[in-house]
Amino acid sequence: MRAEHFDAAARGELHAVVHDVLPLELAAEAHRRMDLGTVFGRIVLTPGQA
Repeated sequence: MRAEHFDAAARGELHAVVHDVLPLELAAEAHRRMDLGTVFGRIVLTPGQA
């Protein structure tokens, strides 16, 4: 089954579900949301503004 998933990903058939995009400074908030179970998908953390 795992090989089938890797093959599907390589073909571009699988897509991640992104729940939210937050700055890295809010990593603790992202963890709180995940711990509460209010997140469906992933939270993406981005680097702060330079």
